[in-house]
Amino acid sequence: MANFMDVMTRRTVAIDEQLNQITFRQIQQNREKMRSIIKTVVFCGQNAVALRGARDDNPDDETLQGNFQALLAFRVDSGDKTLQEHFENAPRNATYRSKTIQNEIINTVGSYITSKISAEIKESKLFSVLADEAADISNKEQLSLVLRFVDSSQQIREEFVGFYHCEDGTSGVALKEMILKAVADLGLPMANCRG
Repeated sequence: MANFMDVMTRRTVAIDEQLNQITFRQIQQNREKMRSIIKTVVFCGQNAVALRGARDDNPDDETLQGNFQALLAFRVDSGDKTLQEHFENAPRNATYRSKTIQNEIINTVGSYITSKISAEIKESKLFSVLADEAADISNKEQLSLVLRFVDSSQQIREEFVGFYHCEDGTSGVALKEMILKAVADLGLPMANCRG
């Protein structure tokens, strides 16, 4: 009975509030752990640094370590205590260092950047499409797509928005359909396309 009265008079916190506080703290801790990892992936992307080495499956083997693993080790050596504690205490399958996590971060950051570019183009209204088709290293045809527009500060900008695999071939009709779909996926009306 005393516990019930304590909760009702607010001398102690109710169980649901305690659980909410614990969950909130866990979310904050997870965000802190991921912040350094995400910043490392973004740094590599901004500086055109390859993430992975020849065999990047074992982050403890320095001879096979890729740039991403090496940069994370550098962050820990430089005093990133949150990251150090995470690597020391996390289960081996939950360190967020795998190539799968790297790819998920790349895709998420890419989606964020593309949505920002799309929003800027919508604001400026008019745009043009620059496209080029070429074979990638595995000899698969792909289309690179760049959008050109005048931004809010009256500067002409060209922004790369993606590579698209030419699954239906490289005929004019197939490329046109691919471009129309890519522009529609960005939420941009083709009525605003010029050139």
